[in-house]
This record gives sequence, C-alpha cells and structure tokens, in this order.
Amino acid sequence: MLKVITDISCKNEYVEVDPDNMIRVFENLLSNSLRYSSKPGEIKIILRDCGDNIVFSISNKCKKIECKELE
Repeated sequence: MLKVITDISCKNEYVEVDPDNMIRVFENLLSNSLRYSSKPGEIKIILRDCGDNIVFSISNKCKKIECKELE
C-alpha cells in the first residue's frame, strides 16, 4: 500500500508549457514512483511558488539504486 501526500502551497499559478510534454513528464514521474516505491510507503508530491519559478517535485523511498542502473 502506498500513501500519497500532497503539499501544494501555490494556488492559481499559470506557466507556459507544452501540455503534451508535461503530461509525459508527469506520467513518467508518477509511474516510476509507483513502480519503485518501497511498500508500504509514501509518495510526496510538492508544488511551490519560488518567485519567478514554480517547483514541482515527487519523492519516494526505494531500495538503493546502483550507479550503473541510473543510466
């Protein structure tokens, strides 16, 4: 079982992005976090307004990934 924790501190922010590419990015990040998270565990989704930037992050805990596997 995985628990999803969200921390979204900015509301009604607008950014210029390519919607199709962003969908692919979010699908990839979310599917990887689901696939590789230690279970039971949690996935944290954070969205922050950092001045001129909006920062989106997804974090989870998983088994150690060897350097050669990262490529």
